Amino acid sequence: MKTRIKLLGFIVLVAIIGFSFAACGDDGGGGDSPLNGVWYGETGNVVAFNGNSAVFKEINSPDWKEIQNRGNINIGDQKMRNISRIGDLQWSCQDRGYSNYVPSWYNAMITMSANGNTIQVRSTEIDDQFPFTYTR
Repeated sequence: MKTRIKLLGFIVLVAIIGFSFAACGDDGGGGDSPLNGVWYGETGNVVAFNGNSAVFKEINSPDWKEIQNRGNINIGDQKMRNISRIGDLQWSCQDRGYSNYVPSWYNAMITMSANGNTIQVRSTEIDDQFPFTYTR
């Protein structure tokens, strides 16, 4: 009887571990991505990365404030999406930009500094766009 109870307990333990691994699927950006966390933009906006997207946590830059006032963006809306690692310190993504205070998506590249404390986001579609810098 004791042997059966131990065996049943072992089977339950293995099943729990197996289900835990199955629930941790690959989200593309990775649950342990070095991008995950809060980043402070040079323009005053704050974004939070989690997996393969980033959302607005604070909107402080004058242009984005105007976009928010017009009802075209809100706290919690995505700033970047479809983040996919393409190198040790690089990711491709779609970054939300704007034209005439109307937000739209642009293909972009994220590059992290070697020390992991800064990232630069640059459009791969707009040649004259300067990179936007974010720090931890």
